[in-house]
Amino acid sequence: MPLADRLGALLLVRLAVAAIVLVSARVAPGEVRARPGALATLTAVYALVSVAAELARRVGAGRRLGLATAALVVDGLYIWLVLARTGGPESVLGFIVYLHVVAVTLLVSYRTGLKIALWHGLLLFAVYYLRQASLWPAWTGVPSGHASHVSAFAGVAFWLVAIGTAAFSSLNERELRRGKAELRLLADLGARLQHATTPEAVGAVVADHTTALGFRRVALYAGDESGDVLVAASWSTDAPVLSRVVDARESPDVAALLPGACNVVVAPCVADDVPVGALIAERGGGGDARIARHIVDLVAQIATQAALALRAATLRADVERLARTDALTGLANRRTFDEMLARELDRSARTGDPCTLVLVDVDHFKAVNDTHGHQAGDGVLQRVAQALTAGARGMDLAARYGGEEFAVIAPGCGHGEALALAERFRAAIAAQPGDVAVTVSAGVAVYPPDGVDANTLVAAADEALYTSKRAGRDRATLAVWPEPAVDAVITKT
Repeated sequence: MPLADRLGALLLVRLAVAAIVLVSARVAPGEVRARPGALATLTAVYALVSVAAELARRVGAGRRLGLATAALVVDGLYIWLVLARTGGPESVLGFIVYLHVVAVTLLVSYRTGLKIALWHGLLLFAVYYLRQASLWPAWTGVPSGHASHVSAFAGVAFWLVAIGTAAFSSLNERELRRGKAELRLLADLGARLQHATTPEAVGAVVADHTTALGFRRVALYAGDESGDVLVAASWSTDAPVLSRVVDARESPDVAALLPGACNVVVAPCVADDVPVGALIAERGGGGDARIARHIVDLVAQIATQAALALRAATLRADVERLARTDALTGLANRRTFDEMLARELDRSARTGDPCTLVLVDVDHFKAVNDTHGHQAGDGVLQRVAQALTAGARGMDLAARYGGEEFAVIAPGCGHGEALALAERFRAAIAAQPGDVAVTVSAGVAVYPPDGVDANTLVAAADEALYTSKRAGRDRATLAVWPEPAVDAVITKT
């Protein structure tokens, strides 16, 4: 409950105390030992002041804390005056002191409750010593000089009750703060995981929040349904900042992620009832160290969120891969090819390095479909894609250009190596085993000088490809632009 609402509830306690005083004076005047009229006037003034202070607190902006503190001081004075008129520390209404302290401790805070208890305790002991010194005022109706030890005992008992209530309230507040901190941690974890788009980023966020629970080292091991490792890494707080100390692409021994670990929590990462990995957290400490149950439960909740985030990252990667690749061959699609070619030509223009484009077309592909069926044709396209992928360099991009036509972008490859690269592709495709013999024709163009941009480079490679087909297929041809065309480009420039 917010503090403002709790202070409003405290007003109800004040009004209840006032009602108790009035009812007690009316029902049992002999035990109360005070004139009902005097108590009624005092109580009415107290109730009006309490209501006015609460209204002012709700309306005021910058004086709310001061008004709440002043109201507590007024409470103490009212209770002291009531006890003074009804028998002092031996008053039958002495329990309202306990009621007030308990209410303040539970509704405001245990620190404020202890301060109010100190205030009431000082008043009780002041009454005791004033009576002992025969200085107790006569208007109270309680004689001086014969204060019993009951007064001192009441003060001690009051302090025991006040301290016990404050201790239990402190424990309750600490548990509430811990619960709120854990909720904030989980909420922040969920918010940050929404922006973690890779398994490595998910692991870093998870490790950051898990170490915030007091764990010294954290490891995340997870894979997808196909068995590929998504992330296998560990993070340590020994460094000033969290740092990944292990990052394995192949499946490692899980124990190697946290060598020599002790006091370890292992929580399964499960998404949609499918286990995808484990979150491993080391608490450290000696052999007698213990990990609280709520910490274990919290690690389990973090592991669940990690599993969902890993699943989302995998799905996101799959969607991005499908958007950029051809579903049949697994090569880059036409959109990816166009983006890559434009990017590489821009880079070549800045650095002066050449860039080669190889267009590959399957010979007599229509006859393959007509004779052997479309499934056999799909198999031929997949075999060509495999040969291109195997023959391409690490920096090259092999793509399905359209239909039975493929393309390879080879950055840094000039005229001296371009034709040899195309011949290597052609020979590898022809050498592949299969039920259907496959040959390809290839056209090769190099930037510069075979093209001044992506369109002219593709046109040059396409013209070279048709030259290979007209020459009998199963060959590669290097583009050669007519000299006038080049002169025209240079003159125009």
